[in-house]
Amino acid sequence: MARSKQLARKTPMPRRSSRNNTPVKSGKTGNKTPKKGTPQNGGEEGRAVRVKRRAKRGAKALKEIRVFQKTVDLLIPKRPFYRLVKEIMQSVGPPGSDVHKIRPVALEALQEASEAFLVGRLEDANASAIHAKRVTIMLKDLQLAQRLSTGRA
Repeated sequence: MARSKQLARKTPMPRRSSRNNTPVKSGKTGNKTPKKGTPQNGGEEGRAVRVKRRAKRGAKALKEIRVFQKTVDLLIPKRPFYRLVKEIMQSVGPPGSDVHKIRPVALEALQEASEAFLVGRLEDANASAIHAKRVTIMLKDLQLAQRLSTGRA
């Protein structure tokens, strides 16, 4: 068998005692202790600087999902939705008419119904994406959800 060089390590590995097989504690305590700033790295002498903790990948997205599932208020901002409704009313209404007034209660009901429709459509698309063993919704999932909801197959 050929000999190979062994690399030198900067810190010695913690030794295990032969009696109870528990590792010997080293002087390091991890990221829990605050680091002292020095003038070289921009900190003041003796001032403690905490190391920022990084969240796991996807944790922020899951947190946002939980927040949005708990909320009961509307997600689409009211003013852009009102502008969209006004634009649709002008394009659908009789030409030359300036009828673009709508009651706030009717506008809120319209927004509630449209958000419920969008959530339902996205739930169906998510189910089809999961069926295809994917996590991300694609255009074909939305098209399939639309075809299934209209009854045209």
